Amino acid sequence: MNLKFAVLAAALLASSKMHADTITVDLGQSNQNYTLVGTGGSNGYGTYTVEQGTCVAGASETTCTLTGDYTGSTPGYTSGTYSLITTYANGQGLNAISKDPVSSPDGGNYFVLEPPFASDVDMTLDLDDISGNKTIPMVADGSFLADSFIVSAVDSVCSGLPAGVPCTQGNVGLNSGSSIFSPVTGSVTFDTLIVKTPTPVPEPGWLVLGSLPAALLMLRRRVANA
Repeated sequence: MNLKFAVLAAALLASSKMHADTITVDLGQSNQNYTLVGTGGSNGYGTYTVEQGTCVAGASETTCTLTGDYTGSTPGYTSGTYSLITTYANGQGLNAISKDPVSSPDGGNYFVLEPPFASDVDMTLDLDDISGNKTIPMVADGSFLADSFIVSAVDSVCSGLPAGVPCTQGNVGLNSGSSIFSPVTGSVTFDTLIVKTPTPVPEPGWLVLGSLPAALLMLRRRVANA
């Protein structure tokens, strides 16, 4: 069964008014699974912790990475590869809740990342194409900065559900420790004002002076060491 779920961050965390200088990029099928781990029901809604790709715990923080290709219609953002990188303190993570009750006709198969984020949560979207690398800070110090972030499952699989319980996102949310996972496609909309590009690193002084006579280079070193 091909279930659909979405991160509708813009609806809760950002203004619905899109600026003239917003850009939308479409995320192709991810190389890693997007995983929801059930944490039990809350008033008929499923709740989850979210693993956005492959997650690795370091000494103090966990890093989750989701990668794939992207396309877009804005010059400079037409095609390339993306890396969605999410970090948070070990033992914390991202929380989510079903958008609709599990008893609803769609079975609660939509979710939203649940604000507020902890202050240690950071999420960046790195875009790499022939025009260079660009970094979009989507969440910084727990604050959502992008306009929207939406994902949709490609082919969902469940694990850990009780026998006889159908594999749905809503049922996973009701059963702690169960999970639903799939590669995803999606889209991100963001304002150009938050885009970061690498700052060129100036050449060291000795490289700039590399064509000058050796005697001048020696004199320069002596003066610098005086």
